[in-house]
Amino acid sequence: MTSLDSALKSVLDDERRRAAYSDHLKKIFAHENLDFYFAVERFKAAPSATKKTVAREIFDKFLCEDAETALGDIDFDTRELISSSLSDPPANLFDGLQRRCFMVMAHSTIQRFLEEEKSGSRSPSSSSSSSSSSASGSSSSVVEAGEIHSPGLVSRLVELIVEVYNRISGQGGEAVSSESS
Repeated sequence: MTSLDSALKSVLDDERRRAAYSDHLKKIFAHENLDFYFAVERFKAAPSATKKTVAREIFDKFLCEDAETALGDIDFDTRELISSSLSDPPANLFDGLQRRCFMVMAHSTIQRFLEEEKSGSRSPSSSSSSSSSSASGSSSSVVEAGEIHSPGLVSRLVELIVEVYNRISGQGGEAVSSESS
């Protein structure tokens, strides 16, 4: 287990920090992995009589092609294997995908969260400026999240691009608006 894996485990085990991390992931359009991770935990803890229902709910919410909160990059074979197991779901049905979600979070979102947590810069305005500065320099948090299909992502990207453009061009009151794009 790497230090980032351990840091993520520590955050997930602490209710207050987990809630703050969840808020962070929502701001960067990457909450699907955390939501899926805990949905699988609920599946594992569910009584045998309800496992089938919980498994179906997880599949419908995260894995089917028109899923409400789709996980990215689920290949056809994995989706079909899970789908065919829903009538009698084994306890480890989602383990591989849960591990994958954990690794995605540990290696793409937890470090920025920890940095923001340490510096105390978790307000919406500082989060927005942090995302903008990273978009103009290093990779943005949206790209780090690895989930490019989230609802609202395009409009948020347009807002970030406009904000970066306005900062670079030095425009004040007559700044370009994301609505004109």
